[in-house]
Amino acid sequence: LDDRDERPGSKFKDADLLGIPFRVMLGKTWEKEGKVELRLRKEGTTLTFDYGQAVTEIADMIQTEMRITEEVVG
Repeated sequence: LDDRDERPGSKFKDADLLGIPFRVMLGKTWEKEGKVELRLRKEGTTLTFDYGQAVTEIADMIQTEMRITEEVVG
């Protein structure tokens, strides 16, 4: 959670520099639609999920990323 008093662009840039694999964005527009936006750094793609679906999808992606990391690190 990046709660610094910075513009979103600065926060996004810093997250990319730190290698944060996922970026979850909750904005006013998405809130009205009941959506969550998920940015995948490696793939450079952005996905949109309904609130109810988002937690499950994000948890699955984190588990997959952890398995891949464990295989590489050994």
